[in-house]
Amino acid sequence: MKKISTLFVSLTLLLGFAVQAKAGLILDFTGGITTTETGDNTYGWSFSVSSPITVSALGFWDEASHTLAYSHQVGLWNSSQTLLASTTITSSSTPVSSVSGEGQWLFNTLSTPVTLQAGTYVIGANYNDDSTDLIRAKTDSPITASGVTYIKSLYVLNTGFSIPTENVDYSYNSYFGPNLEATSAASVPEPGTLVLASMGFLGLAGCHWLRKKRESAKLY
Repeated sequence: MKKISTLFVSLTLLLGFAVQAKAGLILDFTGGITTTETGDNTYGWSFSVSSPITVSALGFWDEASHTLAYSHQVGLWNSSQTLLASTTITSSSTPVSSVSGEGQWLFNTLSTPVTLQAGTYVIGANYNDDSTDLIRAKTDSPITASGVTYIKSLYVLNTGFSIPTENVDYSYNSYFGPNLEATSAASVPEPGTLVLASMGFLGLAGCHWLRKKRESAKLY
């Protein structure tokens, strides 16, 4: 019985380490129109989280999946306007699919993940004077991860890469623009992990049944 208990504990610990949340998009969208902007501006949006999440990558919208003509700095700020993380997205960044049929996201993994506590944050991306890369605006209601709420569009003009603080003076969903990938505290096991766990528990049950059968045979 002691061996079975030890095996059970070991298997439980193994499953605990194996069940990890996979990083996913914080926001995605459908619909909308495209626009270009002139000037050395930063566009983005604000959002809130209701429980801690760990940001693992920052990204940028790639209209029509044509890859970008220019590089774009992307930054993440807290409510005190402190820059928490930044990266420069290029055409060589990692593509991530979107529910929109109009393009894809491009992401860079952060060398040091950033944990966001419950609160309000801002993400922004810089568009320089020469940029011809398109922004998505006036989209359908953004699709956000569980525990994340999209708040509003923001911008700042002619200041280079800096936190966008001005609210759009007319209401629509934009600017996409920047995005981020994160994992939440609530982990969902991947199918392969579930199969591994099931096989382990079945094996444990089989060992227990065989042991009982052998013990019963000794009585006769």
